[in-house]
Amino acid sequence: FFFQAEDGIRDVAVTGVQTCALPILFAFLEALQACGEKMGLPTETARELAYQTLMGAAALALQSSESPTTLRQKVTSKGGTTAAALAVLEKNNWSAILQEALTAARKRGAEMAKELGNS
Repeated sequence: FFFQAEDGIRDVAVTGVQTCALPILFAFLEALQACGEKMGLPTETARELAYQTLMGAAALALQSSESPTTLRQKVTSKGGTTAAALAVLEKNNWSAILQEALTAARKRGAEMAKELGNS
């Protein structure tokens, strides 16, 4: 997948999101699998659960016209296991951490563009 801006120029923000998403998702899969293993699942089971869950979420999001927020709310039972997990993520401000990471990537992208432009 390659995003082409309407004006034909790849903005560093697009580059930051697009180029960082894949490694971030791999890191997420790595962590999800490791958590499953720490909870006692065999490695292959933890891996399969992590990968299939990510694929299912992506497929559902691609097929739906609803926002990720709405989709998340639809699959989260109030007071349930998912709500407990999401509460921990929210308490630790994981969205802000992701924003900070992508901002760092955007900043580095701008620096690299300047470096390449000056060489």
